[in-house]
Amino acid sequence: MNTKSSNSLGSLALFSAGVVGAFAGLGAKIALRELPPFTILFTRIFIMLVVLFPFVIHKLSVFKKNWKTLLLLGLFWSGNVTFFIVGIRYTTVLASGVLYAGVPLLTLIESMMIFHARPNVNQISGIIFGLLGIGILLVDSFSGLSFGSFQGNVLIFLATLSWSLYLLYSKKLSAEIDPLVLTVSSAVVASVIVGIAMMMSEGIAPLLSIGGLHLETQLSLLFLGLGIGVGMIFLYQYGIKYGSVVMASMMLYIGTIVGGLTGIVFLHENLTTSFVVGSVCILFGVYVVSRTKQRSLS
Repeated sequence: MNTKSSNSLGSLALFSAGVVGAFAGLGAKIALRELPPFTILFTRIFIMLVVLFPFVIHKLSVFKKNWKTLLLLGLFWSGNVTFFIVGIRYTTVLASGVLYAGVPLLTLIESMMIFHARPNVNQISGIIFGLLGIGILLVDSFSGLSFGSFQGNVLIFLATLSWSLYLLYSKKLSAEIDPLVLTVSSAVVASVIVGIAMMMSEGIAPLLSIGGLHLETQLSLLFLGLGIGVGMIFLYQYGIKYGSVVMASMMLYIGTIVGGLTGIVFLHENLTTSFVVGSVCILFGVYVVSRTKQRSLS
């Protein structure tokens, strides 16, 4: 496969991942009506592993050889999915989508801290605007005026922090390790962590009740497991293997727009002035950072 074809497929994969991922908040909100968060997450991960593990069973030597690195990556992935499923219960799909749109800013900050990358003036400006927007959303939620609780939005922010670290490290690892191996290993780590949390806080009764739940809840669980757990994660991994972390992060624009529409249409979420101002600051900051970084890499 030539470079041009790889780049085109990578872009298509990232675009598709953005659209699919935009429905994660809606699916979680529906499932949370009847199930506690860790049961939902454990079910999602179980579905993932049932589908994906047969494709990597012949690569057990890769897991053994790189287990320390894969364990660290799995912890980042676990943090993302865990903070998200708990946090989305206390905030809105709109707020979570906008906070996730700030991931490119976080990847740049983390690159500065971990890999000692040197930002230019435009990138610093983008970071300032993005952090200002995040601050506005958090203060707004703390005041109780709109968009979920302060606790919920802080948890979503921690989820985005974990996801940005996952993107940063998986980009580096994907040069040597199959993206599918990265995905499955992360799910295995998360299954242990989430399984323990579920047993300690919720027990197995909710898990055993899934067969008697409403159809929309069961379909939401399937979507979270197959659409988000298998489809979106793999598309992201494939995309960042042939593209860049910044390009992958930019696809969150799509998730922000589509996710926001799902919140408004299906969950009747409303816009406020402060939310719009915070969102504009974040998206403008992401635009400045992503555009500048792309130019520097070309």
